[in-house]
Amino acid sequence: YKNGTGVAQDRAEAARLFRSASRLGHAGAQNLIGVYFMNGTAGVNQDYTEAAQWYRLTADQGNADAQLYLGNFYHND
Repeated sequence: YKNGTGVAQDRAEAARLFRSASRLGHAGAQNLIGVYFMNGTAGVNQDYTEAAQWYRLTADQGNADAQLYLGNFYHND
């Protein structure tokens, strides 16, 4: 749903599915939810505190992208 490959693009549905995967511990989905909160995209309201929480959760699992985003988040704060 995120890119509309094989289905109609629906970013809100994509965000819902990524949240479900995030709750199950999927680091990539957790990172993407952090991006959604940071940017206020895919039907998610911008919330820097929530973004930082998702970045921290996935960074602690070793996700390099989240580690970078979290570092940038604190650097620019």
